Amino acid sequence: MVRRRTVAFGVACLVLAMHAYADINEGIISAWTFDDGTARDAMGVGHGTMMGAAAIADGRHGKGVDLDGVDAFVEIPHAAEFEAQADAFSIAAWVFNRSARDHSGVVWKGAGMGWGPNFAFRIALVNDPNITWGTCPPGIEGWFTCDGSVVAGEWMHVCMTADGSSVSGYVNAELPVATAGNDANNPSAIAAPYQTFPEEPIEIGVGRNIGALDNGVDNYLDGIVDEVYFYDRALTAEEVAELSEGARPNRVLAVDASGKVAVAWGDLKARP
Repeated sequence: MVRRRTVAFGVACLVLAMHAYADINEGIISAWTFDDGTARDAMGVGHGTMMGAAAIADGRHGKGVDLDGVDAFVEIPHAAEFEAQADAFSIAAWVFNRSARDHSGVVWKGAGMGWGPNFAFRIALVNDPNITWGTCPPGIEGWFTCDGSVVAGEWMHVCMTADGSSVSGYVNAELPVATAGNDANNPSAIAAPYQTFPEEPIEIGVGRNIGALDNGVDNYLDGIVDEVYFYDRALTAEEVAELSEGARPNRVLAVDASGKVAVAWGDLKARP
């Protein structure tokens, strides 16, 4: 009888925990956790490939992808589900920056990192300690940069949300002040529809075609990236805060590598 009560209590606690974090499950399209030692999409939509010297290392939760700043990145082919980004979306990730360089991408999609409406979305480091965000409606390069937001040698949570009328860039659940951009505010007035660039992959750890001349220069991130999530809606500030506090979507945990769920729920308690 005692054992049954203990099991029932444990199940009840798990259900309550799942309910507490239910909102961050809604609208998730893809999740790259790297916990199984690959760039597999836990949602089964867009499995990635680790390129160059990309390697699995300890991440913010379980494992992450280690990027050497030379030729390492992750490539994720376009999927039809990514088209939902045209109306509203969110991109979230954990990043451990060792050394940033100009427009070294955390996660982005497009033909060029900027200098025109050339990308679907971007979160990129712009030399220490700055970060740039953006998404492009047709004919408009929507972007803004926040100075002093990046600290080398520390994990930070980054999230960009686009709700159809404006775009917000969060660092550790805070909205840093924008210092430049076509609308130098955070949130920034960038309205849908947003271009999706279906012919281009999502890439983690690299920024392509840096420079106004589109001269093919690529800048690679020197650091570790973990828990990259792609949503078909704009997360609320409260939901962004949940992710930055260590929450992971239950839908991701349910389909992630076997044996990870118990560890992940422990992470929610143990990690700051």
